[in-house]
Amino acid sequence: RVSTKGMRSSAHGIHARTSYEPKSPIDIWNSGDMWVSTTGYDSRASGIYAKTRRDSPLDIWNSGNIWVSTTGDNSRAVGIHARADSPIDIHNSGDMWVSTKGGYSNAVGIYADTDSEKNPIDIWNSGDMWVSTKGGYSDAFGIWAFTVETGSPLDIRNSGNMWVSTTGDNTRAYGIRA
Repeated sequence: RVSTKGMRSSAHGIHARTSYEPKSPIDIWNSGDMWVSTTGYDSRASGIYAKTRRDSPLDIWNSGNIWVSTTGDNSRAVGIHARADSPIDIHNSGDMWVSTKGGYSNAVGIYADTDSEKNPIDIWNSGDMWVSTKGGYSDAFGIWAFTVETGSPLDIRNSGNMWVSTTGDNTRAYGIRA
């Protein structure tokens, strides 16, 4: 269990980040269950968070179950969060429960983005997801992924069940947004 309380607090089950130097890949293999929570304004929580820079591929293999929750306005809860200027591969077979309570907050099962050319994202998910937000202007996403530059294909394969819901004014819910 990992938890924090306080304004702008953050909690991560696994947190991996490389320096600005190239050729620093990250490989994460997780089979353990994790519970991660934060309470407070502008708080962040993720089961697995990983970020690499250029020429540093990011691979995440998860079969553990993940519970992530945040409470507080402007908070964010993410099951698996991957960012890179390099290719990203995510393989998930674990179930996820991700939730936020508070206005202007986001809950995401799997999130991935790349910022430079020729960096594909491949996501394979067979785990079930329950993703929810409670609060005005809050959004919920089962899987949210995007690439910014040309030559960066996006491939999402999902066989898991998703329950994605929001409660509050001006909210949005997506199973998969790409």
